[in-house]
Amino acid sequence: MKHNDDIALLQGNWLQFGYERDGIVEPVDTEHGWQPLTKISGTNFTVTIEDGTTILIGKFTLDQTQDPKVIDWIDKGGSYASEHTIHAIYTLTETEFI
Repeated sequence: MKHNDDIALLQGNWLQFGYERDGIVEPVDTEHGWQPLTKISGTNFTVTIEDGTTILIGKFTLDQTQDPKVIDWIDKGGSYASEHTIHAIYTLTETEFI
């Protein structure tokens, strides 16, 4: 893949159905109305929940030269914003962003 291919693949809306933290798969959140939706535009992201409330906004950077690939989430606002950069690894296809 070329450098910007992953950024192009990420554009659009992604529904969160689970996550992993520190190697531990966290349980799926089944609370009604929670289901986070991440909208990615360029290198900006916005996370909303089912009722349309924005809970997180920010930017991200990718390093596709690493194996595994690396993403840094930089929160800028919202009730779930972190005060530090969140470093993570990822895999990406046309239908899954893990």
